[in-house]
Amino acid sequence: MGLIRSGQTDLTPEYNTKLTEYLWPIVREIVKTAIENEQNLIVEGCYVPFDWEKDFEEPYRISIRFICLAMNDAYIESHYEEILRHSSDIETRLGVMVHTVNRIPGNLPKGAIIEKPLHAVQGRTYGKHCYRGPKPPFNCKHDYRFTVYVLDTTISIDVNSYKKDLLNAMEGHIL
Repeated sequence: MGLIRSGQTDLTPEYNTKLTEYLWPIVREIVKTAIENEQNLIVEGCYVPFDWEKDFEEPYRISIRFICLAMNDAYIESHYEEILRHSSDIETRLGVMVHTVNRIPGNLPKGAIIEKPLHAVQGRTYGKHCYRGPKPPFNCKHDYRFTVYVLDTTISIDVNSYKKDLLNAMEGHIL
C-alpha cells in the first residue's frame, strides 16, 4: 500500500496479478535481506506468487516458513460466521477496529439515484449507474475491500461522478 499511496505506481489493489508482478521482485529482496540480517519478517497478501520458492536458493528457503490458508466453498459456507469472527484478529490485536461488510446484494436498483434500500447517489461503474455485484477476474485469486467513511455532513455529488470525485467531495469531512 505504501507504493500505491506514495504515487510510485498507478496500480490499485484490484489489480492483484499486476501488483504481484510489480511488487514481488521488491518483496523477494526484502525477504532475502531480512534472512541475511537474521530478522523476523511477516509478508502477507496477494503479492507472494504461488511459485515463490523458485526465487530462493536453499540457504534462504530453510529460513522461510510459508503458511497459506486455503478453504473450499463448502467449508466457507458451513463456517462463515466463525471465519468472520476471526477475520480481523491481527488488526484488532494492533488496536485497529475493522468491521466486515458481507453479502452486499448484487441486485441493487439501477439508476443514478436510488431510494431503496437507502437514499443514495449511485456513481458510475464501467460507465453505468448500477452495482451488479462482485465480478471476480477469471481464474485469478482476488480480494474485495470495502472502506466505510463516516462524515460530519451530508455531501452532494453529481450523478456522473466517479470514485475520485466522491473522495474529493469527502475531503475535510471524514471523521
